[in-house]
Amino acid sequence: MIFKLFLILFLSSFLFASGPLIIDSSDTKIEDFNLEYYTDTTNSLDIKNVPGKTYKSISNMHSFGSKASTLWLKLELKNTSQNVQKVFLHDKFAYYSKEITVFEFENNNLLHTKVYDIFQAEDNPLSGKVLVYPLVLQATSSKTLYFKIIPSVSTMFDLNIYNEKKHTASLANTQLIANFMIIFLFSIALHNLILYIFNRKKEFLYYSLYLFNASLGFTYMYGSIFHNFHIYGEVVYWLNLTAIFVSLFLVLFIKSIFDFLAEKLTNFLLNSVIVFVILDVLTAIIIDLQVAINILQIIFLYSYIVVFYAGYTLYKQKHPLWILFITAFAIYILGFSINLSAMLGASGMTSFTFYASGMSLMLEAILFSYLLHYHVKHSSRKSNHNMKNLF
Repeated sequence: MIFKLFLILFLSSFLFASGPLIIDSSDTKIEDFNLEYYTDTTNSLDIKNVPGKTYKSISNMHSFGSKASTLWLKLELKNTSQNVQKVFLHDKFAYYSKEITVFEFENNNLLHTKVYDIFQAEDNPLSGKVLVYPLVLQATSSKTLYFKIIPSVSTMFDLNIYNEKKHTASLANTQLIANFMIIFLFSIALHNLILYIFNRKKEFLYYSLYLFNASLGFTYMYGSIFHNFHIYGEVVYWLNLTAIFVSLFLVLFIKSIFDFLAEKLTNFLLNSVIVFVILDVLTAIIIDLQVAINILQIIFLYSYIVVFYAGYTLYKQKHPLWILFITAFAIYILGFSINLSAMLGASGMTSFTFYASGMSLMLEAILFSYLLHYHVKHSSRKSNHNMKNLF
């Protein structure tokens, strides 16, 4: 009986409202806390009806995946000090949204409403990639904020609270890891493109396109295109197509580096991935990008199975590079699975899970570069052997 009561109390801590967030000094930096959320599947809820809804507790950094529902967040702040506190609320994933509206309440009275049109190209409301909402809390007072988030293709948020000094520092230090990953992948892509120009081997071209596509996709995923290049507008969100093209360029690279023509089933399965990717791109262009991204989850799973089967085929052929290929792809799958699980809301969103796909792709890029190197050496030896047999 006691165990059951403890279990109910434990579960209820996740299902029901959490208390107000305490602001008790001017030295504010809060990056780990709980707030509350409500999902409006009708996309028609008015602010008048929002306070009466039943909210659930959730971490300040979370993803709900590619859902089209409007998300409402509720955050209560309480200044327990005797001084006026000015704080800055950051949403570091604001660039994933179409529109964010902030409603500021005090003593159940609506004081301010601020609408941020994230799709706006000119005079965009983001500071780099971050949405900043300044807030003043009078001494020993409380305020309640409601965030109405209309997603683009993914429903994500990462709320943090800073004082003025730390707010400025946070805006300047958000892209170090992301930029390193992007520059690393772009450099390897450029290296392979130069090699293709000199040797005209198509495997180098496909591999460079694979990495260029990944680099471009990460500029959107990690917000670098907003933070570093200050490019905004709805057209930027079409960079989500790079996620669809990942499987296409990977399969083209695999087909060019390994000979599967004699393996009819393997060759057919690899070609089927290419067909599905093209169909999904057409779905995005003709029907809707959101629909295409939802289908993409199935294509990812299917392509994973097909590529592993291709690795099994290489194992049966006793190909000298099969271990290196499977190892590189397994690292890729592990990182992308960790990231995809967090993006879909199945696991917690942290800095590690957010950057997992980028880290795994860097490791895969290193191993695939070795694979290309040994492939060229192996092909050269084979060619020389054949030439000797001719004479």
